[in-house]
Amino acid sequence: MHFEHGQLLRDVPRPLGGERRPGSYDRFHTRYEWMPVAGITGATAFDVERLDNPLPAALVPAGQGSEAFWAAWTRAEALSKLLDVPVLQWIRREPFLVPALDDVIPWPNATRRVCTYTKIWREENLMFTCAWTDRPEAA
Repeated sequence: MHFEHGQLLRDVPRPLGGERRPGSYDRFHTRYEWMPVAGITGATAFDVERLDNPLPAALVPAGQGSEAFWAAWTRAEALSKLLDVPVLQWIRREPFLVPALDDVIPWPNATRRVCTYTKIWREENLMFTCAWTDRPEAA
């Protein structure tokens, strides 16, 4: 699948020292990778979840459905991977917001002096988030 920020690759064999791209596995061990467009030159991360995964009761706000939860979760996972923060620590300190699908959302990150972006979308029974940063400015 192609979209304006890159290409989604499905059933990708695990890399053995070759080119590494942001990747994630679903619960059936299918590997997905995101190949960013050439203009994305900063750090990148990616997450995928199946919408039919059981919802973790301790994390799901009352009344939130599967699509909303997995959109928020994949966003939290991708941002935590991108910024090298454990995801459970991330969701304790950052708002666990349900993002709008198909929007590119800037996420201010004052500590690293870069802007972080996320792109979230649904395809079939899967929810995806890719995240990236602008290249850091020269000091």
